[in-house]
Amino acid sequence: MIAQHATDLVLPNARVPVSLIARPNEFGGSRIQDCVHGDLLIRNGRADRLVQASPTGEPPRVVLPKLAECHVHLDKCYTISRMNGVRGGLQAAIAAQSADRVHWTHSDIRSRAMRGLEELISSGCGIVRSHVDWGRDDDPNAPSLAWSVLRELAHECSDRVTLQLAPLTDVEQIADPEVADAIAREIASNGGVLGVFVFDQADRRRGIRQAFEAAERHGLALDFHVDEGLDDRLDGLEIIADMAIETGFQGPVLCGHACNLMNLGSESLDELLEKIELSGLSVAALPAANLFLQGRADGTPDRRGVTRILELRAAGVQVAVGTDNLQDAFC
Repeated sequence: MIAQHATDLVLPNARVPVSLIARPNEFGGSRIQDCVHGDLLIRNGRADRLVQASPTGEPPRVVLPKLAECHVHLDKCYTISRMNGVRGGLQAAIAAQSADRVHWTHSDIRSRAMRGLEELISSGCGIVRSHVDWGRDDDPNAPSLAWSVLRELAHECSDRVTLQLAPLTDVEQIADPEVADAIAREIASNGGVLGVFVFDQADRRRGIRQAFEAAERHGLALDFHVDEGLDDRLDGLEIIADMAIETGFQGPVLCGHACNLMNLGSESLDELLEKIELSGLSVAALPAANLFLQGRADGTPDRRGVTRILELRAAGVQVAVGTDNLQDAFC
């Protein structure tokens, strides 16, 4: 029940988690465990304060802000039905998804991406960041068809959700300063963030540096797919942390996956966590896809593919949890 009032709206019999209130001592309401309870006054579309609850005869309802989806791939979603038995780990999934691109027409991408976006909106998301494969067959450095389609959807759905796009570029592609600058300029003109895939590429250190420099020039945030595997040799997360410290970059930097933190013993882990916290990086854990793909070898897996969420949080690193993939080759 929503009652009209002298304010904009009144939501009766509401409970709001104290942890979500900036100034709980000024917000009003009566404390019930970790929430405050009362009638919630809405002014100018924002929660203003709680007043004494009016009797409704119905159970209270929890009021939450809209959710943020930090890492999803709307261009890939709902493609698994077109694939025949994807096997193996990350590289097999990449190959299967790449083969599916023969079906990626404007209408195909649009219908699948819209379906995924509608699900996110209906689940309470108000902000969504989608990674989008970059490049065309005739020009790997040019915006893809999927990029154009997702831009259209971002504009059309802007009154319901903020859809932010990040190109999924390869770190060796970004190692070329002219390419990095051209892509960053295109992203900046569309309100996106600069996304880069970092795995075991030979030129990854140079590419990461160019990503930071291009982001600095064009005022962009950075979003890395990094160390999406359990190979001991993966070191992208540490390189990114070192580069953030060395360059003094002040923009947001989100690092998705970071699976191979599971390989580190306590001393090495503590040293890297201290560096990550000092650098200001945030980490996105992506458990659905990583539990599915990582460690897919013969025998029983000896490690889980999810990054060290508890240890990162204990070290003071901001951690988010994202969906990543939805019914595609990766999950």
